Amino acid sequence: MMKKLLIAFFIFTISSKAQIEFSVEDSSVVNCSHSSFSLGMYSTGISFGNSEKWNGLRINISDCDVKEVNGINITLWNPRNNRDLKIRGVALGLATAGKSINGISVGLAAAIGRKELRGINIGGIAIVGGNIEGINLSGIAQVSRNRILGLNVAGLALVSKSNIIGLNLSGLATVSNQNVEGLNIGGLAVVSRKNIRGLNVGGLAIVSKENVSGINIGGIGIVSEESIYGINLGGLGLVSKESISGFSQALIATISKNTVKGVNISGYKLETDNFCGINITAGWVELNYLNGLSISSFHKIDGIQKGIVIGILNITEELEGFQFGLINIAKNNKGLTQVLPFINCHF
Repeated sequence: MMKKLLIAFFIFTISSKAQIEFSVEDSSVVNCSHSSFSLGMYSTGISFGNSEKWNGLRINISDCDVKEVNGINITLWNPRNNRDLKIRGVALGLATAGKSINGISVGLAAAIGRKELRGINIGGIAIVGGNIEGINLSGIAQVSRNRILGLNVAGLALVSKSNIIGLNLSGLATVSNQNVEGLNIGGLAVVSRKNIRGLNVGGLAIVSKENVSGINIGGIGIVSEESIYGINLGGLGLVSKESISGFSQALIATISKNTVKGVNISGYKLETDNFCGINITAGWVELNYLNGLSISSFHKIDGIQKGIVIGILNITEELEGFQFGLINIAKNNKGLTQVLPFINCHF
């Protein structure tokens, strides 16, 4: 049940990601006047009004079809038809918007860079852009058509169609169409269509279509379509279609369709084809192959057991080691030695 819920959450989050849009820029065709009162010459100095290109300090009520500003640009209201604007320096306003902003961008509502935002980017509600790089702080969300890179903090969500890399903190979710790498913390979840690498913390879950690696902490669970590596603390469960390796802990179950390696601690069940290492599970262990030490109430090994199992009821098709328990069944032993109390062995 837990697995189905987490996969459903993954599918819902990824499918809805493309619907997240935020824009305060008017895309309609607007006829703009570039009249201004300027102190300076050769487009350099101080400008009041809608100057098309300026170097220095530029102050305007609402930017409209501006092309380039080098210096400080202050706009007091919604920009309009500003798709080609390039700002190098400082952009301040209700909403800073353009093709690219390199430097410092502070929008009381939003900071928007259609191609890129690079530097220090602060949006009271949102940061929206192509590439978003640097120190990026937003009250609600950061939404990128390409990558988000650097120190990235959003009150609700970080959402990218490409990679999210760096120190990534979101109150609700961090969602990437490609990789999430670095220190990745989502109040609800960290979700990726590719890999999640680093120190990964999801209040509810960590969900990846490919691999999860590093120190991985999911409040309810960690789910991977491929492998989970490192220190894996899954809350209720760890679920992988490939392998789980390292130190793994789950209150209910560790489930892998391939291999679990290392040290595993599960509250109820370990279910995998192959296990190598040390396992402690309160309830049930179901395997095809075991190499190492396992402690559980019930062991059912459908293939080969190499090593030691300790439990109440231990059943092994082919034993190459020891069984310690109330009832020990080794089907490759002969006669009465197939079923023995307390201890059974075969070499």
